[in-house]
Amino acid sequence: MADSNRLQAEQNTTTIDRISNLPDSILCHILSFVPTLTAVTTSLLSRRWRHLWKYLQVFSFHDPSETPQDFDVTYDDDPFGTLDGFVGFVNTVLALRRSPDIREFRLSCGYWFAVTISTADCVNKWIRDAVGPHLQELHFSIDDSPNADIFTLLPLSVFTCSGLVTLSLMGAICVEKLSTLLDLPKFGFLLHLSVTVPHVNLEFMVNLLKNFDMLQVLRIQKRVFGEKAGHNQSVNPTVLDRT
Repeated sequence: MADSNRLQAEQNTTTIDRISNLPDSILCHILSFVPTLTAVTTSLLSRRWRHLWKYLQVFSFHDPSETPQDFDVTYDDDPFGTLDGFVGFVNTVLALRRSPDIREFRLSCGYWFAVTISTADCVNKWIRDAVGPHLQELHFSIDDSPNADIFTLLPLSVFTCSGLVTLSLMGAICVEKLSTLLDLPKFGFLLHLSVTVPHVNLEFMVNLLKNFDMLQVLRIQKRVFGEKAGHNQSVNPTVLDRT
């Protein structure tokens, strides 16, 4: 009899959904640790979860396709089906979000996004959507193109985020031409800067560092297409002359 009562009590305990009873703020915090696709998928769990992902302030988008030749091509192990599906997913998520502020934004794309005007415009739009006074972390990577002359120019709007704490750039991204396009503002809160790109202008980087008063970690790597290893150098910003 005692064993039967204990078994019944255990069964009743397992049916209690304690997670769904947590406040929205805690649930959104939990969802911020998983890819955005996974967070959106939780809307299928129950009515309680249906709209939670729309209040996220942390987004992580990853394009799993490899060197696509057409938007209608389907790829194995690709949850979006096609490259066009990935574009549509990101556009929909950013359009339906209800929180006006984005704190962290991670975007990883295949090199195809640097090849055509339409996809390059998508990338610029997504980053512009992420830019704002509350953006603290930005991680942007785009795969190297077989053509070394093809790269993405980092959107200028990134350099209007005075509250950035972490900025990471990797792949076929060009930052050196920005020096002729704008006067860089002061980044008073930036602590971590990582640049792993094929086009590195040291003079520009030195001028850039003068705007980072509190920088603690600097990682610069010149990435050469077709080579796994590049020139990797870590610098202690305190030894730099900021005068």
